[in-house]
Amino acid sequence: MKYVNLEYLHELSGNDHDFEKVMMEQFVQQAPEELAALENAIGSNDLLSAKKVAHSLKSTVSYMGLAPALHPPLESIEKAAVSGDASGVHANFSRIKEVANEAVKEIVILLHKAP
Repeated sequence: MKYVNLEYLHELSGNDHDFEKVMMEQFVQQAPEELAALENAIGSNDLLSAKKVAHSLKSTVSYMGLAPALHPPLESIEKAAVSGDASGVHANFSRIKEVANEAVKEIVILLHKAP
């Protein structure tokens, strides 16, 4: 897998495969919804909403081991909301969307392989 790293999820679950499956299923549903909400907030220049969604998305992506790749651009979006400087928001969102969408694909493959 290029993006997903399930070590944190394994630690969190104590290797409870049923719990892990539920978390992966939630990620596959929740990540696209949060990405759409973030894209809408950025598109309408609603930085306050973007900050809230970015913060929520940090939790969503951490369970799948995506924190190293996605926390920095998500934090940049949060900071942009505070500073009012949206200059890097679109580039950060593009990176977030690319990685999260690929991670969703990886998780879907894992779920189809699961017994």
